[in-house]
Amino acid sequence: MTSRPHVLVFAGSTRDASPNRQLARGVVTALGALDAQATLLELSEYPLPLYDHDLQATRGIPRNAMVVRAQLQRHPTWLIVSPEHNGSLPALLKNVIDWACCPVSGQAPLGCFKDKTVALLSATGARHGLLHLRHILEHLGARVLDREFVLEEPVAFDPAGLPRDAELRARLEAYLAEVLDTAAEREPQAPWAWRSLRHKARPPFPASPG
Repeated sequence: MTSRPHVLVFAGSTRDASPNRQLARGVVTALGALDAQATLLELSEYPLPLYDHDLQATRGIPRNAMVVRAQLQRHPTWLIVSPEHNGSLPALLKNVIDWACCPVSGQAPLGCFKDKTVALLSATGARHGLLHLRHILEHLGARVLDREFVLEEPVAFDPAGLPRDAELRARLEAYLAEVLDTAAEREPQAPWAWRSLRHKARPPFPASPG
């Protein structure tokens, strides 16, 4: 028997109108159409203080940090959709990473990063930011896909977060299928056989209204 691949999707933004949050929602929709089980992690629901070693030493790791860490640990594949702030990754995202790196008793150091398959996306052309994010994640032991999915120009999204443009939706589908193929190749003992779907017709995306 096989089970659906489990993927964690989150955006490096908490802004209500963020195109990257919209794309993250669209990625979850698209993965569902590709028969993957995707979890959307909304960082706005888990606010964290700025990382401070003294704060950690005196008060411990914040509960929200432990919840986010558990989600990172639970999912073997992540898709991060990020904007760029001043030529680098957002402070929000770096802060989440810093808290997730805190050592936890009984868990391997950096265990929630080591050997994770990570794909990087951006709805706002964040190539410099993604490069810095890549360096950090690889330093922590994650395996970041060589190819990224970046939308260079402003894009209109439908209510599900999918690009309204059919060609862009097709590009997104192809990229996500590639991510799932790579994840399966990196996890030969995984209880799901995504590679067997490579040559099958994939289900279409829901039609975009308007």
